[in-house]
Amino acid sequence: MDAFLEFYSRKEIQEAILSICEDREVAPRYNQGFGRRPDIIQYPGDILEMAKKGATSFHISEERWNSPLDLKPGMAKKDLDENRKGWDLCLPDFEKIHIIEDGHLKQVQIDYLNKFKGKQIGEGEYLLNKDIKILSLNPKDYKIQLEKVTKFYIREKRPQEKVFKLTVEDGRIAWVSEDHPLLVFTKEGMKEKVAKRITSEDYLIISTKIPSQFKSQEYNLLDEIYKKKERFSYMVGKTILVNKFLIKNNKNNKLQIKSTISKYLGKRGIPINFFPLSIKKQNLSIGMRHCKNFIPSRIDLTRDFGFLVGIYLAEAASGGTRIEFALHLKERDIAERIISIINKTFSTHFLAESCIEQNQENGIRVRINSKLLDTIFVDILALGKLAYHKKIPSWIFNANTSFIDGLLEGYFVGGGHSRLDSNGKSLTFSVISVSKDLIEGISLLLQIKGINYKIRKDLPPQKGGKGKHKRNILAICGEKDISLLYQSCPEIFLRKRLYLTRKIINHPSLHEKYPPFFDKTKVTYKYLKNEVQRVNFLRAIRTKARVNEKLAKIAANSHLSKIMKSNVFPIRCKKIEEFSYKGLLYDIQTEKNHNFLQGDGIFSHNCLDIDTPYWDYAKWTAYYLVEALKFHDVKSISIKFSGGKGWHILVPFEAFPDEVNGIKTKNLFPEGPRIITAYLENMIREMLTNKILEKEDIATICQKTGKKRAEIMKDNKFDPFSLIEIDTVLISNRHLFRAPFSMHEKSGLVSIPILLNHILDFDKREAEPKNVKKILPFLEREKVKGDAKSLIIQAFDWWGKAHAKTGPDSIAAEKQEYYLPKSAIIEAYFPECIKKMLSNNLADGKKRALFVLVNFLNHMGWREEDIKKRLLDWNSKQPSPLPPSYILGQLSWHKKQKEHILPPNCSNKAYYQDMGLACPPAVCARYKNPVNCAVQTERRAREAEARQKPKKELKKPETKPL
Repeated sequence: MDAFLEFYSRKEIQEAILSICEDREVAPRYNQGFGRRPDIIQYPGDILEMAKKGATSFHISEERWNSPLDLKPGMAKKDLDENRKGWDLCLPDFEKIHIIEDGHLKQVQIDYLNKFKGKQIGEGEYLLNKDIKILSLNPKDYKIQLEKVTKFYIREKRPQEKVFKLTVEDGRIAWVSEDHPLLVFTKEGMKEKVAKRITSEDYLIISTKIPSQFKSQEYNLLDEIYKKKERFSYMVGKTILVNKFLIKNNKNNKLQIKSTISKYLGKRGIPINFFPLSIKKQNLSIGMRHCKNFIPSRIDLTRDFGFLVGIYLAEAASGGTRIEFALHLKERDIAERIISIINKTFSTHFLAESCIEQNQENGIRVRINSKLLDTIFVDILALGKLAYHKKIPSWIFNANTSFIDGLLEGYFVGGGHSRLDSNGKSLTFSVISVSKDLIEGISLLLQIKGINYKIRKDLPPQKGGKGKHKRNILAICGEKDISLLYQSCPEIFLRKRLYLTRKIINHPSLHEKYPPFFDKTKVTYKYLKNEVQRVNFLRAIRTKARVNEKLAKIAANSHLSKIMKSNVFPIRCKKIEEFSYKGLLYDIQTEKNHNFLQGDGIFSHNCLDIDTPYWDYAKWTAYYLVEALKFHDVKSISIKFSGGKGWHILVPFEAFPDEVNGIKTKNLFPEGPRIITAYLENMIREMLTNKILEKEDIATICQKTGKKRAEIMKDNKFDPFSLIEIDTVLISNRHLFRAPFSMHEKSGLVSIPILLNHILDFDKREAEPKNVKKILPFLEREKVKGDAKSLIIQAFDWWGKAHAKTGPDSIAAEKQEYYLPKSAIIEAYFPECIKKMLSNNLADGKKRALFVLVNFLNHMGWREEDIKKRLLDWNSKQPSPLPPSYILGQLSWHKKQKEHILPPNCSNKAYYQDMGLACPPAVCARYKNPVNCAVQTERRAREAEARQKPKKELKKPETKPL
């Protein structure tokens, strides 16, 4: 946030943003999403104030309003037209890694390296301004070692690019883009394979033990408080900033401070921000205002203290002024041990009689009433407050072996469960937590100890349980790993009354079975004198089943022999899932081995394909659009870099005439900008095609973009807009775009205006905040009033001629009157695109889908209540549902419209094809609109049913004799 605050504190930047926000709706962007809407910016200082609260960028409406604050969700078009003043023509991150920073092991998200981004040496390619190392695998001896990070890459996710979630058999997960290579183990050794080619037959390489060279013996609370001192500060009067933490020198040295400060501070101790740094390393005690106790500033990382931390992570919760441990009634000895360790570690004098009490649920509670200790555990040691906040902070990863053993022992004693299978030979230890961060931290500690495990994340809450949070389970089983756990934490077994014998633990784990990479022609059968071994050996080759260590050792495979002596293991990929993701993609380059260990302990290779051709295509598209506007004598053109991967080209509303075809221009929104966009797109298509093909052939374009030839061709011709889309879907009522001179929250670049003749040679480095010096004007309204008259008239004439027979796809034709069916048409007769839209889990495009579904169901004769019930049910089943208020607002808006608007036609790519929901081509060619398809399908079914019914025979009239 420091970079954002520094940039938005500049007066010239505030003035530039304020000038463009006049008469517009404004929405500040925070990390969690947008701020309240509608909102406005009135003063330059508003920008800095919002930035201080966490705003990273500012988005403004395309439309200009008489009163932006009167805008409401679901407003009728009539009300929007009355408020609208005008419009301007606008043509439009979480995998973890293990790093070593300042000599300490840390588990961080990969975008953490953004803070060390130094000199840019290429498109999205940076050097690091700090010495950062990462865990890497030596491909020669399969040993894990430290590698220096040499480069850091950032790039935009390409259109249609997929991101995969790969899960191996022990539950570890890797999140990678489709072209990111991972290390795969084969009988020929270690190889690279991109994620989209990974199958369930592949063995990925995981770490079984992370080399530990970090053996901290103590933890300095004072260092951590100094790092976070602003968080615990408050003002005394108007000028004195005082810290809540107090320092007391145990040697009673006299400390000189100003008398004006001392009268506010009392005699107990000196606030940390007034303490002389020169004696910081002496024997000090730490206290807190309004707390009686002082505790040592240095804590020895002993096994007992590790046990206390483990019990806290498993069984404790923070109450703000106290810490509470919940234990079983039979665990009174643990309760007394907790109090003893606290007193010994923190030099306190808590009594067991006053701290231990029995509750009504056959348990006991240990309550430590101390705001100081509560703050130390939650904020300084950073262990977390409640169950779902718990985590393993970085300082624990760097502690000595004895402390880690104690922590694991305390955690498994407090929250562990043992299970002995009915055969008496399979023992499993497991823990369950609602905190994924905690489970991932425990798994890393187990890797440091060389103990393998199985892990399952984000499981639904247990049925019948009290909790509503997802569960994460970690389990340890198998002879080797149970033995290692017993060596490190024997108390776990003693408390469970498990006396380990060879019989109990004599069973293999998943990490003791190797892939059958044998060459049976080279295996000497003298090693397989036992007939059972021969049968097992041949069966393993035939069925590709995994084998135990004894059989693996006789394989005539040097790579398998080498990996058995290493700290890595080949494990089969169990599941490959496509994952919806819209953020940036990151990668790192290492010095020698060119691979690194991801967060769950899976090795992947450096991805060298970081440059994207789309940036060049976007430049050429923007250039030709500007040239097309110039051709129509439009002089009031403004262009700005979006801050991400594209451009925003704007023409002010004052450049257009007051009316077009007898309609006020301000009311021609959004159809006006959409028609102009389509007209300009058609105008530059041939020039853009020639420019791209002049630089690259079709094969090169396919190779660079990852697209198939059929995807970039239309009517056997190259379609440039299959690569670069001029987004007209986003030209809609109350749509927002990033304001000029606003920073991009992900890239950290500034959305800066540029000169029209600078498009092709623009470099993104110019948009770095430190390089933004000159404030160019944007949207100059007064100079060229009415100079876009020719543009809008010719665009509407072109549109009318182009769609004279068939009608336009998105505006006029969609407003034709249709007679509603007399009875509701059921879902069985809906076209496939609508069925997919109603049944699929949409990770993207839910708002577009809602627009289609509302208009479609209105034409199916459905009642309002039925539509509302169906759409709310549909929304609730989405992975990230829309707010119910948004659904209701859309239904209300459509209800107020006088005309029944058809859903977009089948030929509208933005709704069906781009969302991957289109019907087969034969269906789309037959029907123009999904409504037509449903109506005709239902009519044919009704007629067929009528033909199949037997005709009733007419009774002959009875004849009576005369």
